[in-house]
Amino acid sequence: MSADGEGLADRFTGWRKRLRALVRPTNADQDMTDEMAFHLQMEVDKNLCAGMGQSEARRRARLAFGGVERFKEEVRADRGIGWISAIGQDLRHTLRGIRRSPGFAAVAVLTLGLGIGAATTIFSVVDAVIIAPMPFEDPDRLVSIEEVNPEGSDFSASEPNYLDFRDRNQSLVSLAAFRIDRLSLTGGSEPRLVRTGAVTHSLFPTLGVGPALGRSFRPDEDQPGGSAKVVVLSFDLWQRAFGGDSAVVGRTILLKAQEFHVIGVMPATFRFLNADAWVPLTPNPSADRGDHWLSMIGRLRPEATVRRAEADLARIAAQNAATYPASAGWSVRVQSLAEWAVSSNVRQSVVLLLAAVGVLLLMACTNVTNLLLARATARRTELSVRMALGAGQGRLIRQLLTESLVLGGLGALAGLVGVIWVLGLIRGLPVGLVPRLDTVVLNGRVLGFATLAALSASLGVGVLPALQAAKADVHSTLKQGGRSGSSHGQHRLREGLVVAQVALAVILLVGGGLMIRSLTRLTQVDTGLRTEDAWTVPLQLPTTQYREEWQVARFYTAVANRIGLIPGVRSAGSINVDPFSGTNFVNDVTPEERAAEHPSAGYLQAGWRIVSPGYFEAAGVQLLKGRDFGDLDTPEGVSVAMISKTLASRLWPGQDPIGKRLFWGGTDGAPRTVIGVVGDVRDVALEAEPAPVLFLTTRQIAWPEMTMVVRTDRTVPNLEDQIRRAVWAEDANLPVPTVRALAATRARAIAAPRFTAAILGGFATAALLLAVVGLYGVLSFAVVERTREIGVRIALGAEPAAVVAMLVGRGLLLTGVGIGIGLAGAIGLTRLMQSLLYQTTGTDPITLIGAALVLIVVALVAGFSPASRAARIDPLTALRSE
Repeated sequence: MSADGEGLADRFTGWRKRLRALVRPTNADQDMTDEMAFHLQMEVDKNLCAGMGQSEARRRARLAFGGVERFKEEVRADRGIGWISAIGQDLRHTLRGIRRSPGFAAVAVLTLGLGIGAATTIFSVVDAVIIAPMPFEDPDRLVSIEEVNPEGSDFSASEPNYLDFRDRNQSLVSLAAFRIDRLSLTGGSEPRLVRTGAVTHSLFPTLGVGPALGRSFRPDEDQPGGSAKVVVLSFDLWQRAFGGDSAVVGRTILLKAQEFHVIGVMPATFRFLNADAWVPLTPNPSADRGDHWLSMIGRLRPEATVRRAEADLARIAAQNAATYPASAGWSVRVQSLAEWAVSSNVRQSVVLLLAAVGVLLLMACTNVTNLLLARATARRTELSVRMALGAGQGRLIRQLLTESLVLGGLGALAGLVGVIWVLGLIRGLPVGLVPRLDTVVLNGRVLGFATLAALSASLGVGVLPALQAAKADVHSTLKQGGRSGSSHGQHRLREGLVVAQVALAVILLVGGGLMIRSLTRLTQVDTGLRTEDAWTVPLQLPTTQYREEWQVARFYTAVANRIGLIPGVRSAGSINVDPFSGTNFVNDVTPEERAAEHPSAGYLQAGWRIVSPGYFEAAGVQLLKGRDFGDLDTPEGVSVAMISKTLASRLWPGQDPIGKRLFWGGTDGAPRTVIGVVGDVRDVALEAEPAPVLFLTTRQIAWPEMTMVVRTDRTVPNLEDQIRRAVWAEDANLPVPTVRALAATRARAIAAPRFTAAILGGFATAALLLAVVGLYGVLSFAVVERTREIGVRIALGAEPAAVVAMLVGRGLLLTGVGIGIGLAGAIGLTRLMQSLLYQTTGTDPITLIGAALVLIVVALVAGFSPASRAARIDPLTALRSE
């Protein structure tokens, strides 16, 4: 064998010995240990012959051999395995300790696992929602552009304004527009309503994403007057409706009863707006500038910034405002696409959850630190003997830190098992609950965070106990046989940790309580709609088949009549906005008398809805004045409208609006006569104040996409099937209608705050459990340490009730101090979450007092068991314990 080969073999043999030494002691180590034990016993025998007692003889022998541990370390260092052997010893010692105290180890591991697992889970949400870059090319250069109405609210853009922004800007490489529709799809496995994005050809290039199959739209396919009927499918729809067949490209499908040619399939990672398909959007330069319905996304030039782009587009908006009356008072707002996709409230909610789970992790670490301090106190004799035999403070600190690292590692493994399970539940939550929540994964960043959290927690819980143990008075401990209790400083430290636990628990309880109070008030908001016993059925009519308005009106009237014949159905009507879906249509509304004074400007922006006769009764909207729409309100008759209470007060404060006339969407056409006033409706954002709303009738303006609202007076068997049959009796080619309970739709509208409140509530519950364990542990350990003192008190006539009061009172004192500190911190920190609360303040007295009372009860429960056990101590047994 060559010299190089022999050297390599020698190195391999050396490392094998080192690794073996890490796992088990070598024969040489064992021989050395046996020899030292022999000499130690000889010294003990010598001391016994000198008349010493057994305990004193062994103590003197250990002191005489105080350098044996150092000698062993020097021998190992000479062999080149000192550090490996030391690590192996520490690990073996730690594992033996875990086997001897499985209960302690289980509590510590589960506590750390709870904190690390919860922190990792929430960080994975933060990573997916905020940190992870959007799956587009150079996403930092992407911006969202919105118009701003005269009242300062963000708004979609009109078609001519979009074209002006696209053609006249100097800061964007490209600008795209889009809108979302629901269209009926046929030609797949079954008819269905699909979420369809109507987009300009520039959208995919702007985002920097190309199709996985086929091609995307060409520039000529979205030009005015063009008739391109092409569609790009999402990966999910391709799989669901077409079985992943690659031959789908070039195939013809029916969207809204029109033939569309499939030209491409997008990648699985492309989930923009959760659309199922995309079709060309053709902006019309001659459209009404007051009709805002387009969303815009742009890509910045390399030298441009968000602020520069906003100033550039604001310049164009100002020019349009000076030229076109419909654009007067309008401006523009530009923000990064990431900020637009994840609103500030959602970001704040996610960051709040991360802060809350950080508090929970701190509580878990504090709890385990207290356990380790108590365990170190119980092991003081063992540690003192090791120091007497020559182990230095550094050696003991390393041993104790190794124990905490092993516990932290096991806790991290237990936490990751829980994380994997919880992430599966999170990905199964409803789409739209939190943006990008379905992309939560256990990636490298999340695993790195979990590792960092585990290391930080392990070192955090181990440092204090290690330092306390290393400062032990060896002489006093050995002299008293290990019977001395904890020092005054150790008592203070453990009690201080309990105070910190209680303070952190208060912060979590107050935060969770405020969110629950806010959610409760949000669920009690009067929406103006009666959701009980009400059902919604979204429908979409193909415009190729229903070309005339009278055909659309006739269909919805016939369906409502058929549904009304179902036994148990009280009424049925339709509306062009799905209640609680977040969709809103807004336009100018101007009183006739103001239009005469200022004919070129609208008076205010108001939401508008198109409803059928019978809708208000079906939805439970209260009629306050006047009359409902009827069959006589035809296109040939007088144009009529109904208005909400808020709109009436804004247009004609202090006046009777019945019979007044107004203009809708401009002042060029004929005015509409107000025939009725209904109660305010909150069907867009429950937390917002009631908005002014104008109602028009389907008898005069037909709308192909409507939501049927059905009210029943009792439980109707097979209601969904009967509603579907009523729809198909009018048009058997329509997709399967989805029948939803209106109450469930309302519940989904507050799913995001419910999600936050549920997680904070869970953290608060975990905090309570940790507080119980912490208080119970401290008081139980105090009973053990003070056994002799308590025995003396009872022997001298102390009543058991006095002993219980003494120990429970100590627990209440610690809890009271923690509550005071926690309330002060909670009041300061909860102000940061004020924007997330509805009709609730960060200083809500009920929440603050409730959190304090809950923790006082927790202190009583945690302290009663060890206190009652102490009161039953036998004085003779206690006095003999020394």
